Amino acid sequence: MGMNSAKICSSVCGARCCREVGRVPFLGERYEAPFYTLFLGAFPDIEGPSPTRRPFVVEFQVPQEFPHCLALDAQGLCTIYDERPISCRRFPMTDDGGIHPFCPLEEVSLGEDVHGDREYLRRRDAIDGHILRAISQGLAREISDLLQEERPFEAPLLYNGYLILMLEAAGLDPSDVLSSQKRLLETSMSKGYKSLTFIIPETHYVVEAETEGLLANLEWLEHRLHHLQMGQKVRIALETILSRG
Repeated sequence: MGMNSAKICSSVCGARCCREVGRVPFLGERYEAPFYTLFLGAFPDIEGPSPTRRPFVVEFQVPQEFPHCLALDAQGLCTIYDERPISCRRFPMTDDGGIHPFCPLEEVSLGEDVHGDREYLRRRDAIDGHILRAISQGLAREISDLLQEERPFEAPLLYNGYLILMLEAAGLDPSDVLSSQKRLLETSMSKGYKSLTFIIPETHYVVEAETEGLLANLEWLEHRLHHLQMGQKVRIALETILSRG
């Protein structure tokens, strides 16, 4: 599928899905374009740790202040179409094989079935299983050591240790991703967005954060990654978890 398909979608419905869907799960993408265009971060379960829910979720996010997906141009066409996230490639198909209600088409041809990176998903599930077991056993220190966060479930939104862990699990260079996110935050500030509001996955919560504060949080994470051996510690922890599986 190429840009012609994007034009077809836009002419049929005005790219409604891209304008109204504000959250897209990270599924192990290695394309560069989404990281320079969309906010990516790890969101803790703000309702509290639970052995029945994923402890954190990594997603591409469109803050509520933005009128539509940041990848759309003035004509409603996707500027990163050839490198769009996997969930965007699957849209409008839903997990149960149906078509999302945003889509006005009765039949949609997607070509080949698109899945998340299988190795990343395997690693993600192993990590989440490890964290959930630690929660059930009351091993808070073990989770802190894994994520390199003293209070992992109170960590600032978006840029935290779980994000670094999942980027490593996906085989990405965290430094490159954080650099792209810094540019995205700086661009948002230059356009007058002094604060950004994010929907917390799987909850009813929304959290507003000052853009300058998010940038400071990201820079602190970069400092820990480069100067406090955070990356090395996270990689060792990841290898230990995967070796047990």
